[in-house]
Amino acid sequence: MSSQQYLEIWADTPDGQIMGELINGDRGFLIYMRKVADPGFSSRCPNYAGPSNAVIEYVLSNGQRDEHPASFAISKCEIDRALEFFVENAGRHHLYFGTTIPEMVWSWSTIRTLE
Repeated sequence: MSSQQYLEIWADTPDGQIMGELINGDRGFLIYMRKVADPGFSSRCPNYAGPSNAVIEYVLSNGQRDEHPASFAISKCEIDRALEFFVENAGRHHLYFGTTIPEMVWSWSTIRTLE
């Protein structure tokens, strides 16, 4: 991966699953969609202990600047590992991440998943 501060990377599978990562420095978050237009899931850091209103800015490839809660952010190392697994396994393992990356849980709407 590049050493740029801001990165946006997307990967998809033959059956239409999509995973993306937004990075700012050494932190970022993951987005997982089962198909295009799926509301999807996003990462959460269950050990986040900072201010509830803290945000991290991300810059998309089109120049758009977005802010997302700091509690969504996990380490870039873990994000890279998750995206690598997703690509290597062509998305065959839905939501595998909650049990194998302890720093992260997935959230859909307000539901937290650890399975």
